[in-house]
Amino acid sequence: MSMHNDDEEKHLREHCRLRATWAGDILEQRLLEARSWKGRKGVKVMQYISPFTYFIQHPLFLLLIVCLFFFQCYSSSIVAWKIQGYGVQRFREFRLTNLHPEMVTISSLTILYRGCEVSWHNMSENNSRVLVFPSQVQMDGLMIELNPNSSRQSATVAITAVGSGDGWQTVRRVGSLNVRRTGNSIRFLSGPVAFQRKVLVNYFPAWPWFTSELLPRILWAVCCFGTGFCGIFKHPAAGKAFCICVLCLFLIAAAVSACGYASLGLFREVFE
Repeated sequence: MSMHNDDEEKHLREHCRLRATWAGDILEQRLLEARSWKGRKGVKVMQYISPFTYFIQHPLFLLLIVCLFFFQCYSSSIVAWKIQGYGVQRFREFRLTNLHPEMVTISSLTILYRGCEVSWHNMSENNSRVLVFPSQVQMDGLMIELNPNSSRQSATVAITAVGSGDGWQTVRRVGSLNVRRTGNSIRFLSGPVAFQRKVLVNYFPAWPWFTSELLPRILWAVCCFGTGFCGIFKHPAAGKAFCICVLCLFLIAAAVSACGYASLGLFREVFE
């Protein structure tokens, strides 16, 4: 019995010595597997290569990257198309509503479109504050001149505008002094704003909107294209560096958008 155990111990020591002194064969075999993995065989070599290197070259991952690339291109085109109609209101009948007429009166109204004057109206002679146009009018901004009523001047003012295109059968809100810009459109709020004798409101998106809504989608498309390109041609290190660069651009775009909205006084849009 002791002789049998001695033989087993001798064989075990010899086996361990060979494994320790001839490890090159094992490593070479693993490297060959890593270079020639296909399909499910790749799961066995995940412990020998980094997860990023494994996924960036996997066919299913590359297919997902291609789908994301086309989706982001489509999303970018949709956002770019929305710019043309962002904040644009169309109507034939128009009416202003002053929520505090006893404190502030509307002196004049200028309807704007793309920064140009569409029409000017003397509202001091128009007690009803209703305007009727012969054809449809497009508007994406207002300029209103206000007059305080004697000593009862208010620190704030709230004015909204409603419009219709079918003789007031259907009425919708088409403007206000208090607005909120979102990714899809502009919201007209009924809350008050600080009183000024001349108030200019532009419904066209401010420049930070482009860096917060359009630029991230373009960066996503570029990231998918670059990562997929590096994966197809077996350059994982370049793909990793490319992803890091695009991530830095994402962070820079977010910071620029937040600072831009804050500099324009649009603090609510910072957290949209």
